[in-house]
Amino acid sequence: MAGCAQQDQEKTVTREFLSQRGFVQSATDPTLYELKGVTVGEASRRLEFSINDLTPGTNNPPDRDVEGVVIRDYEFALVSEPERRSVGDMSGALKNPKTVCTVEVRLIPQLRRTPK
Repeated sequence: MAGCAQQDQEKTVTREFLSQRGFVQSATDPTLYELKGVTVGEASRRLEFSINDLTPGTNNPPDRDVEGVVIRDYEFALVSEPERRSVGDMSGALKNPKTVCTVEVRLIPQLRRTPK
């Protein structure tokens, strides 16, 4: 039975999963975990997703790109860091693996998705 428990853990996002990948729990919101100042390529490597799996967010502010990706049983948001040197539409910025971003996830049971 121990093997079954381990397989289930491999399909779910846990606090341990997040901390092993560098996420930090928010001091003001205990459900929010963030991985700040990483490139999209590094986030992809740490979380084992393809950049092609990113889906554009809706109602993004013009100075940031926000895209989502489902990892295991939660949806993660990637938020581009605002560009200091350029002004304008940032949509699509997260398709570049060198773009610096913050990765966010909320561990709220109601937001949990059924693992595939």
